[in-house]
Amino acid sequence: FLDLGSSWVSHLPTSKRPKEVWLHGMNSEELERNPDGTGYRIVRSFNDPHDSINAALLSSAADKQKAAGTSSRIQVSLSEFLLGEIPDNSVDVIGACACFQYWRFPERVVGESLRLLKPNTGQMVISFSDRMFESKAVGAWKSNNCSERIHYVSRMLEQGATLDDGCKFVVEETIMEGATMAALTMPFTKALGKRMMGGDPFVAVVARKI
Repeated sequence: FLDLGSSWVSHLPTSKRPKEVWLHGMNSEELERNPDGTGYRIVRSFNDPHDSINAALLSSAADKQKAAGTSSRIQVSLSEFLLGEIPDNSVDVIGACACFQYWRFPERVVGESLRLLKPNTGQMVISFSDRMFESKAVGAWKSNNCSERIHYVSRMLEQGATLDDGCKFVVEETIMEGATMAALTMPFTKALGKRMMGGDPFVAVVARKI
């Protein structure tokens, strides 16, 4: 299990624990305090505006959208690693809890997630509530309601990127039953193979790599 945007807690269910939990975040002290981490603890920002790959990706996206008059899937090279420490096709489940709304370059994160997940079985779970740091959230998030955010996340997963080998995401399930922080563990529980039992509502998008 790879926890993107992690901190001192990974919001994992107590009833179904992964054998390995790898952490990515921006605060090294918080990642060290996270009791779930068993392997990689990668401290890195996905939002560096000076990163040449990010700049090229945005330029490519703008050119394609302008030419087509619509959004276009971006080709992400396998050499453009965000998390180069982790090998290809090695992760079962990627979780991104309450962080998608802060990513300025979601296409790049989608492409890297595709590289890391195991083909045909690997899943990515994007979960979120209605809470956010408004000063840090992207405009597309702040201006939308929960239903529109689900559409935004689903569109980014399915249209944001593909790999050189043609792998892509297909959204298998979208869930909206409110938006409370207490229930953000529930989609991870399901992805890890444990039947969900009660609990507070939550918002999630579950996609599989094909």
